[in-house]
Amino acid sequence: MKQNSPNKQKSLRNRRITIWLNEEEFKALERHLSHLENKKKSEHVREILMRHVWLQLEENYPTLFPENEMRR
Repeated sequence: MKQNSPNKQKSLRNRRITIWLNEEEFKALERHLSHLENKKKSEHVREILMRHVWLQLEENYPTLFPENEMRR
């Protein structure tokens, strides 16, 4: 039996969020996504959102010591 590699496995997405945009935000997002043909728009938006979230979590991760003490 062939097993999927961890990189190829996708998490089951069973949670939904909905956001409201004003007209200017919507047009900007549509312009940004207009070049996509094969890729789903929701997938692209999710990737952008999660990339930002993961970076923020990584930057704000709690540490045992303050940053200035670790740089000594």
